[in-house]
Amino acid sequence: MSNQPDIIQFGMAFGFGVVAPSGLLYGMTVAPLEVTQAAFSVILPVGWLTLIGVGSLILGKWLQVQPANLLGGGIIGTLSGFAIFALLVGWSFVMFAIVPITLLALIVGAWGAYEWNRYSASIENNVYDGWRYVFLALVIFMIALPSLLLFA
Repeated sequence: MSNQPDIIQFGMAFGFGVVAPSGLLYGMTVAPLEVTQAAFSVILPVGWLTLIGVGSLILGKWLQVQPANLLGGGIIGTLSGFAIFALLVGWSFVMFAIVPITLLALIVGAWGAYEWNRYSASIENNVYDGWRYVFLALVIFMIALPSLLLFA
């Protein structure tokens, strides 16, 4: 893996988490109305989530950010970025509606980077691989949280 200090890796993931999801969402809010009405139904949200997933994949694969730093910095950064976005724009619902979906894209990208590094022998293969359970638990939580908020 990378020989960068953990604080640098955490900072890169935190910066990505603050800037990418909320920055792209802010960019969608300031786009011309004609563009957003035509593309906002499916194309824009799917593209937005894909960019977040690919961004976390790039952080994990090519920048060699360790899974702990990628998840920790990315999740805390995303929550911080959306909190700032909610304060600046006034959309308080984004904290409950969009954040779990965004975190799901971030986790899936980090999981993809982890598996890619694992199969390319960039990291050690342990007999007991705990990261897969961590990723699975986070994915289940990110699906269950909005479901509970929606149906409760």
